[in-house]
Amino acid sequence: MSTEVRGGIKSVAWMAGRILLVTIGWLTLMAAYFSVSGLLQQAATPPYMSAKIFGANMWDRGYFYTEGSFNNDSAISDGDQLPPQTIRIVCVQLEMVCTLATAEVSDNFLSLDMTRYDITTWDDKQITVVDTTPLCVTQTMIIDRAAETFTMIVRRKSNLPDVSASGAPNRCSNIIDKNISIVDGMDVYERLRARFDQKYGLYLHAALFLMNALYFGAIWLWWRRRRAAQGAFKSNI
Repeated sequence: MSTEVRGGIKSVAWMAGRILLVTIGWLTLMAAYFSVSGLLQQAATPPYMSAKIFGANMWDRGYFYTEGSFNNDSAISDGDQLPPQTIRIVCVQLEMVCTLATAEVSDNFLSLDMTRYDITTWDDKQITVVDTTPLCVTQTMIIDRAAETFTMIVRRKSNLPDVSASGAPNRCSNIIDKNISIVDGMDVYERLRARFDQKYGLYLHAALFLMNALYFGAIWLWWRRRRAAQGAFKSNI
């Protein structure tokens, strides 16, 4: 094998090695970026929540359940939405009681709550619960068998004054009426993920562009300096 051939092989091997190192470095950089962006997205979005289930197959036997996630259909802005949660409602006709179980994750803490409601009416079409025990609102829950829907209508009580006896604003004065339904937990997750992308997506894409520009810019500068050094060495021979 001639010297020129061996030199050509060494040159190709050297170039292939450098390309491999650059590729490995770039893949490591991208893995770090997507790991950090994934952690940020995970912190801003809740865990996967329960799928929507409407269990009316035992309605005529006096048993019903549904689960999913509450959604404020009356929300005008993101701030009007309810915290991400998984809920399950079980109604038993014999006891004329519906039990609402709620699991909510906030700041990496899991909170659980169970509330029992007396059923107002139960027929072959609807289950209705009217709860007037809260201080500020009346809650009406309607479970429609045919439409397979759950609706909670929350209305501020009309006989409440805007100010208390001491002249201070009544704590019920800021209550806003709500129409709440049960939706699939994945829909809530996707909505929060889209909100995160809308709020921070531009910054993350800018960071990705800057990282790539700095990385390949540094490689280009190194290559130029190396070529310049080689040229200076040859000119001195």
